[in-house]
Amino acid sequence: MMLDSIIRTGVAKFVGVLVGLALALGVVIPAHLSEAVTVVLVAAVNGLVELAYYVIGRWVEQRYPSAGRALLSLGMVGRSPYYSR
Repeated sequence: MMLDSIIRTGVAKFVGVLVGLALALGVVIPAHLSEAVTVVLVAAVNGLVELAYYVIGRWVEQRYPSAGRALLSLGMVGRSPYYSR
């Protein structure tokens, strides 16, 4: 179902942003860097954290399906999405 994959994508992005922001607390960016560079750095870190969270969630899901689904969908989806060709 498409809603399942939307939830899983949204959860990974939400958690990635929260973790990325938490990691950024206390990080001092040098004043000589422009605002644009700062925005790019923050976006890149958030993107990497989102990707890492999703990859770890998928790895956990392959070994422990219920734990992986809980990580990737916060328990809102009861099964892994199925994609047909």
